[in-house]
Amino acid sequence: VNGFDVSRHTGKIDFKKFKSGFPGKVDFVYIKATEGRNYVDKNFSINYKNARKNDIPVGAYHFFKFHAPGAEQAGNFLKAIRGKKFELPLVLDVE
Repeated sequence: VNGFDVSRHTGKIDFKKFKSGFPGKVDFVYIKATEGRNYVDKNFSINYKNARKNDIPVGAYHFFKFHAPGAEQAGNFLKAIRGKKFELPLVLDVE
């Protein structure tokens, strides 16, 4: 099973090629939604839309920052993903 995580740092993604153009088939993608208490990844909505349009199973993740309260970060994440459908569990990225 092959998957990738993407964010604004990945740049513009051609999800049609992403699905079949790699050395192996891409089975899923995790998309960065938020970080900390108020940051929303600027490419989250477009990456979500294009992955779904190309029938790639999607999950979303929040990048946890230790300087901000967890409850505030959870609120930021839940607000950003509201109304979206995910085939994969939501994930917390802690580094």
